Amino acid sequence: MEECRLRALIESWGVEETIAHHGGFDLWCTEDGDRFTPVTRGGFGNPFNCGARTLVSTPYGLAVGTVNPFGPEVAQQVDGKWDYVPNVRGGAEVWLGNPELPQHFQ
Repeated sequence: MEECRLRALIESWGVEETIAHHGGFDLWCTEDGDRFTPVTRGGFGNPFNCGARTLVSTPYGLAVGTVNPFGPEVAQQVDGKWDYVPNVRGGAEVWLGNPELPQHFQ
């Protein structure tokens, strides 16, 4: 029955509103395993980034490869009808952490 409640919630918000406010993935960091700080709570600003596929430590910072299968087109409601439109935010992205870390990370 959980599925029905979730569906009702998404339908009450609307699909576009749900994606805009709850899309993307979360990535958190911790120094001690007890206290966590969000690095991103929305897929680095892209609601179509649904996960992190790869994390690689480099001399320049942490590289994060995203999972984003929503391209080159996505279904979108236009004038009351569903149609496929180009998604310029689709496809994987690679993010590189800042090598100049704040003092508490050094």
